[in-house]
Amino acid sequence: ARWFFGDGLPNGGLMAQREITNLLVNRPNPEMNPMTFISCTEENDQVEWMKDCEEIAPYCSESDDFKEEANEVLRDQGAALPYSQGFHLVGMLVAAMNPEDLDAMDESVPFTKTTLDNLLGIEHNEQSYRHYFTCFEEAQKKRSVIGASDQFKKAVKWNYDEFLRATTASQIPAVRDFQLRIRQIG
Repeated sequence: ARWFFGDGLPNGGLMAQREITNLLVNRPNPEMNPMTFISCTEENDQVEWMKDCEEIAPYCSESDDFKEEANEVLRDQGAALPYSQGFHLVGMLVAAMNPEDLDAMDESVPFTKTTLDNLLGIEHNEQSYRHYFTCFEEAQKKRSVIGASDQFKKAVKWNYDEFLRATTASQIPAVRDFQLRIRQIG
């Protein structure tokens, strides 16, 4: 695994951003070479490229300071997903190696019941999983639209029963389609 601590745009500007992203998207065996970006600045516009790269490169993660990351998780997953400093620390260390759960906390795809059970270490009944899923949907409705990807994320309607039954979100065709569309928008 590799960690990149950065405080802004690469020296080569937009061209360097594209080259870094291309390198990560096309690297051989990404699961054997996970990459984590650690944002070391309060200026989000300076590290937005890391967030964009994380969304399209496999086994790639980006992490902000705790407060920023907690806000992202709340915006993307909703109020029912507890997010702590412990989750934050573990995510900084190994999220890139765990794309189905730790790295997916700040993405706009709901967790399957099985993934949520494993992530939180408890087995949810259908009522508690429904609560999580409803909070996820409410968070998406409240999403601020800044760009095309936000508009798309806000408009997607997920099928509760698919997430209740599937082991991982990547097994759901609508999720794979969503991720492809996000890469195309990005």
